[in-house]
Amino acid sequence: VGLTAYRAFDPVVLSTTLGYRPSFSRLIDGTKIDPSDSFFFNPSIAFAVNNEITLTGGVSVRMTGAESIDGVKHGTRTTRGDLEFGIARTLDRNTTLDFEFTTGIVGDRSLTMGFTFSKALDGFDTSVLR
Repeated sequence: VGLTAYRAFDPVVLSTTLGYRPSFSRLIDGTKIDPSDSFFFNPSIAFAVNNEITLTGGVSVRMTGAESIDGVKHGTRTTRGDLEFGIARTLDRNTTLDFEFTTGIVGDRSLTMGFTFSKALDGFDTSVLR
């Protein structure tokens, strides 16, 4: 569950997301495991270089409580912080290619790279879904 707010100052867009992610307890081999819930905060900025290229950057902070096993807390509360960078390219009116890079700055020190290819179904007849 989250809430995102943004403000555009052409060619810059500022945004932030606040959220809560519940993790429900479960019973595994007669043991009650509760992985704990998380809160997250993601401020970011996007800069439209031109009508085809957008540069993005932001910070992601996630705080998760200690897990419990049969009602007994194990471990400690954790905080993870990441720096996020990206570049998006509009290929045509309906197609976008987005490259993302994330590196851990607090908690797990990792580097993640990925891409997203988005294609709008322009002219798709939604009446077939009814």
